[in-house]
Amino acid sequence: MFNRKIIYIDCGGHIGQTIKRFQDMTRGMSNVEIHSFEPHPRLYPIIKQYSNENTFVYDKAVWKEDGHVDFYLDVLDEVEGSGWNHPGQGSTTSKDKSTGTLDREHPHRATSIDLNKWIMDNFNKEDFIHVKLDIEGGEYDVLPNMIKGGSIDYIDEFDIEFHSHKIGLDEKVHNDLLNELRVATKGRNINVRTH
Repeated sequence: MFNRKIIYIDCGGHIGQTIKRFQDMTRGMSNVEIHSFEPHPRLYPIIKQYSNENTFVYDKAVWKEDGHVDFYLDVLDEVEGSGWNHPGQGSTTSKDKSTGTLDREHPHRATSIDLNKWIMDNFNKEDFIHVKLDIEGGEYDVLPNMIKGGSIDYIDEFDIEFHSHKIGLDEKVHNDLLNELRVATKGRNINVRTH
């Protein structure tokens, strides 16, 4: 594996916990790139500090198409000094998310990237690619696009947090996507969590 280019893709960078973990794991290695996506207007400036010669931080939402997408913030996220210690904790592209206190009337208009296209445009199947996907319900839009578009074949490891119960998704739809993902990844390492 270490003769291959190693790519860590962090979808839902939050406050940089995963970037820090990836940087610590790969310290001293020269063939590593870390890419982190975080569209939250209060969190992006926090994680931008982790940028360096092999760590790239993007003020963009991971999505199924390039352009813009409504990004719903918790109402407490918008209030400096609100006492809310977890800004961005529940921010989402899913207007149907039932947890948190989302401001559905005034979404942040985030720049979005088509994750499927971005992976295929920037990497190749010989690279070792690990994807962490924690996007608060958006995974039900992004993953089918990756399967259909073909970038799923580039991924060696997935760390996915599913949020079906938070967006009111039917259990059958969730299970069908999990089965489709297992078939598409052909036995590669998938770590799945439900939050």
